[in-house]
Order: sequence, then C-alpha cells, then structure tokens
Amino acid sequence: MLEIYMVRHGETAWNVEKRLQGWLDSPLTEKGISAAKNLGDALRDVHFDAFYCSPSGRAAQTLKVAFDHLTEEEVCYDERLMEINLGNWQGKNFDEIRALYPDEYEKYMLSPTAFDRRDGENYQDVYDRVTTFLKEMTEKEQEKGDGRRILIVSHGLTLMILQLIFAEEPVSAIANYSVSKNATHVIYQYDGERYKRIGDAAPTQAAYVTF
Repeated sequence: MLEIYMVRHGETAWNVEKRLQGWLDSPLTEKGISAAKNLGDALRDVHFDAFYCSPSGRAAQTLKVAFDHLTEEEVCYDERLMEINLGNWQGKNFDEIRALYPDEYEKYMLSPTAFDRRDGENYQDVYDRVTTFLKEMTEKEQEKGDGRRILIVSHGLTLMILQLIFAEEPVSAIANYSVSKNATHVIYQYDGERYKRIGDAAPTQAAYVTF
C-alpha cells in the first residue's frame, strides 16, 4: 500500500493580487510562510519516505519552510508537477484577461475541454504529463517496498488534475472538483490498482482561483 499526501503551495503575492502565475512565480506572503510552518507542525510526527515537488519557487519554498530539515538531495523536483502554462496570460489578473480574451476566458472558466492556449498548455496537456509522472512515481515507490508514504507539493490546478486521475475521470469532470486552500493537504492510498481518498485535512475553495 502506497500512501500519498498532496499539498498545495502556500499563499503568494500574486494569489493575493488575483494574478495567474502558471510557470511564472511570486514569493510566499507572510501568511503563506506561517501556513507552511503550521503544515510542518501538523505533519511533524508523520514519517515520509520520499518528497516530490514542483520546481516552481513557491512550491519549493513551501516545502523548505514546512520541512526545514530536508536537504536538496532528499527532494525530487519534477517539472511535470508544475502548474498549467498559460502563456501570456501569466502575470495578468482575472479582470485583465476577461477584458482582453473574453472568448478564451469563458472557455477557461466553463468549458475545460474547449480551452486551448497556443503559447501554453490546455487541460489535457497537464492531464497527460501528470499521468506520466504518477505512473513512473508509483512504480518507483512500489519497487522500494510496501507501506511507503510520500509527500507531493504542487499547485491548485495540477492537484485537481491528479485527483481526476485518481478517480479515473476525464478532464471534462474537473468542474466537480475544488482547489485546495494554500498549504493544506489531502491523503490518498494506492493498493496497486486503485487510488482511494482516506483523509481530508484540506478545506477547499471555489475552482478556478489564481493558480
């Protein structure tokens, strides 16, 4: 049995400003740093056999604040855990995007299978890269033995996609999922065939917040 803890990064400056971050970045706020510390305190007595993290600064900073004893060698940074790449939308706030790209914005919010960015990724692109990460990671961890526990630090949409994959649902079902609040976690178990959600320590908020 493989146990997977999934954590969204702490609050960032652009989260507060309601700017889309994607593959760009902004630092954690004081609130974000405090929440990451609280996360570390909450998981202090939980033993993790491996740590996987998006290489984006906000995810890496969250992990380092929460688990300040970790060395770089103990963390596997994987680009497939990065947030959706939204091209030139990145760095803009929702009002700007709605005004400049009304049709695409509507698809982004309401029609995930129709949304596409020529200078970035669509939802299916993220689904596909996360699927390859998950397959490789589970095989690697299972080869190391039974009963392993891992922690993944990633991003709002990316973690929603992971949960879609766990539930064996397509991108079109993403509207049924919500984004975890910053610096909180959810827990899944994998028995070699299926993923099961076993813990919910992560309050959610409406989908399509600033990732």
